Amino acid sequence: MSRILELLVEALGTKLADEIELVERVRHVRSTATIGLVCGVAFSTFNIITPGTQLLGFVELASILLFFAPAALLVNRPERIDTAELVLMLGALSISSALIVLGGVEGTGLLWVYSVPFMAFFIKGQRRGWYYSLAFLVVHVLCMTVVVPNFSYAYHYSPEMRTHFLLSMGFYVLIAAAFNHARSRFETELHLRKNEAEADSQAKSRFLAAASHDLRQPAHALGLFVARLKQLPSDEQTRELVQGVDASVQALQDMLNAFFDYSRLDSQLTHASLRSFELNTVFDKLRTSFSETAAQKGLRLRIRPCREWVQSDPILLQRVLLNLLGNAVQHTPCGTVMLACRPSQRRGFLRVQVRDSGIGIAEHQQKKVFEEF
Repeated sequence: MSRILELLVEALGTKLADEIELVERVRHVRSTATIGLVCGVAFSTFNIITPGTQLLGFVELASILLFFAPAALLVNRPERIDTAELVLMLGALSISSALIVLGGVEGTGLLWVYSVPFMAFFIKGQRRGWYYSLAFLVVHVLCMTVVVPNFSYAYHYSPEMRTHFLLSMGFYVLIAAAFNHARSRFETELHLRKNEAEADSQAKSRFLAAASHDLRQPAHALGLFVARLKQLPSDEQTRELVQGVDASVQALQDMLNAFFDYSRLDSQLTHASLRSFELNTVFDKLRTSFSETAAQKGLRLRIRPCREWVQSDPILLQRVLLNLLGNAVQHTPCGTVMLACRPSQRRGFLRVQVRDSGIGIAEHQQKKVFEEF
């Protein structure tokens, strides 16, 4: 049985890793297609309106419409990501080949051709990036040495220019490979450090969640002893001391409860604490906790009964509502504090609300309230 569970966990981890990789691929293709569309349209328009480069401009525009635009649409369907990558590569190959054949590399078009190996490594990764970059290099060599000398409309380069261009293309393939290798190694190390930090954080959270009962018990016992002391006959000075000890013990219990309940939020034990219970059991405890305090301040405390059953963590839910009600009672000078439960717009969910007639929180401070949580 344990072996089956291990295999299931391993399968889930593999599936999650594949999904993360797919998201990264989609992000890379989308950014590349967007940049190619914007820059390609700008350069093709410039070449079309410039005398002597109209043919190059039309070829670039056709490549944008036939390759980069479809890739930008295909990327919205993650299951077609392989096709989108291939279409982008074909678009880059067509533009770079046109630049070589029609003489674009004599000017700023050289920068476009140099960007092709970087694009291959960016989209395809280290191993497949090598395959595509070398394939591009072979095609460029054929364009420069075979197509250009035998094509009447081609731009004729000097032997020195052809040699320099091909050597520089090989150099940029090596630079792109080295750059991508360094980037991949940095991302891998960053991912490992992130996993280690998350593992350490989860270990601490699990330890605190497991130790919370043992550390709460002495504080609870101390509270019981103080409660027993308050029942014994004593003089005024002793009563003041006992009240001071009682206040300190209560503060200690509140801090321990808050600390350990919040620590459980990061722990996997939180999922094990989910159970079904009647919401009124939590509401009744809150009514007992705040009825006397609200009455002393002259507030009307309304806690509407709710017979619904929910699946949640009753301790954490009670702590959240305890904090909200405590703040409402503390900062409402007069009027009403209400705790109610209403159906949510999401089917199968309930909306628990704490409302009061106090001054509220300034709009620019509302987000700040939740930063520490």
